[in-house]
Amino acid sequence: MTDAYHMDKLRYFDHEVTRAGHERFSSGYFESLEKHLGEREQMKDMPDDKHLATEPAPQQQPQPQAYAGPIVSAPPHREIPSFNGERAPLSPSQVRLSPEEVEVIRMNGWDMLKYAKSKQEHARRKRLGLDTSGQG
Repeated sequence: MTDAYHMDKLRYFDHEVTRAGHERFSSGYFESLEKHLGEREQMKDMPDDKHLATEPAPQQQPQPQAYAGPIVSAPPHREIPSFNGERAPLSPSQVRLSPEEVEVIRMNGWDMLKYAKSKQEHARRKRLGLDTSGQG
């Protein structure tokens, strides 16, 4: 049952019936509960089911789970975090362009990939000590 009003009503009558001395889930409990809920009068019009030898055991219905929203996960990181808070060094096959470099490249209509490759080559030559231009 998911209707809060009816659940509250059922809890109230359950309390009243058990307080009146009926053991919960006994036949007297159900009869008294049906009288309180107004079901007993409706059942008089129904055919008699005395051919049933035992009452079925009451089944507990599973509690509906509240919708908790979509499952969310963080996006994968492309960089390895460092302990000092700085960015991890790039691999030799990667180049990081500053926002200023990107702006200059776009303003001049240059090819960004060619610029990145030349910047990478310049860094490689500098590491090897082949850059004697004195710049950067």
